[in-house]
Amino acid sequence: MRRALPALLILLSGLLVARDGAAASFDCLEAKAPVEHVICNDPVLNALDDRMAEVYAAQRDTARASQRVWLRERVAACGLPAKVDEPVEADVWRHAGCLVDQYRNRLAALGAPEKVPESGPATELHPLCVAAVLFSDPESTPLDLALCHTGTRHVPVEAGDDGALVAYDVRMGFSTWISVQPVATLPDGRRAGLVHYNGGGTGTFSSIVAYAGGTTPEVELLIGGGDRCNSGITKAAHEAPDWQVSYAVTAADVGAALELPDDQTADLPFCAICCHAELDVRIAPDGEDQVLAVVRDPESAAPPQDPSRAETCLHEALGPALRTEAAAFPAVRAAFTACMTR
Repeated sequence: MRRALPALLILLSGLLVARDGAAASFDCLEAKAPVEHVICNDPVLNALDDRMAEVYAAQRDTARASQRVWLRERVAACGLPAKVDEPVEADVWRHAGCLVDQYRNRLAALGAPEKVPESGPATELHPLCVAAVLFSDPESTPLDLALCHTGTRHVPVEAGDDGALVAYDVRMGFSTWISVQPVATLPDGRRAGLVHYNGGGTGTFSSIVAYAGGTTPEVELLIGGGDRCNSGITKAAHEAPDWQVSYAVTAADVGAALELPDDQTADLPFCAICCHAELDVRIAPDGEDQVLAVVRDPESAAPPQDPSRAETCLHEALGPALRTEAAAFPAVRAAFTACMTR
């Protein structure tokens, strides 16, 4: 089963346009000055730099001198250093908002004011800060999430149809996005969210996180979902103290869940887009997983095209039922083994 991607790439398609490593005025992969790194790692600035290049190109003859002055003054006005050894995310959060104002003021002075997006829904913690934690090296210095929350508030957040909060981002000019869908309030008062995120051409990943705003914001990874079948986790519910999670999985994953013999399942497909079914799984606080059922939709329950023998036998063993409960797993294993050995 495939989970439809959040609509954020449509929701934010006005100002925030997907890109592939380049702002209009320079190549982000060649960025050197701190101001360039900030532009290449902030979605609003990245789009504003595109717009600025277009507007300036049309007025180059008359605006050249004032543009040179503005380019210097924007750096000084926002307190950016002339150079740094290795810019970090905190530099983006510290300076991006000021630079956004500088760009908007300059565009207005050039007679091309930019329409400021309307404020999105209030958030306990900006989705981009959740993404920053998930993308970060767990061995590195903890991120300043309070700075992140204030330093990303100019980035639009939209509400998806499923209640998810979605935001678009860039990293070195490459498009990324994140969707955070609140699914529970934990006993300690933190919110738990189902997160889907894309790191810029690396596939869609999923996780369940606990997060909190306030003066000491935090993000904690609770359950990882990986990138199987267009993001892994499709839905989650907290039934204290356990989690019940549905995973989009491959035929090989189904074989493992059913505990089919390893020597008979080597031909079952296993890839990020080889979707076959969902697994309903109960996860206890100690991390122990219990597979409750294999769930298929009519399309995935149809006979496979050009199947291997293992795929044919798995299809026959599961039969026509769209939901196979754990109690039936022994019978499915027996039917699969009989099929493979006949």
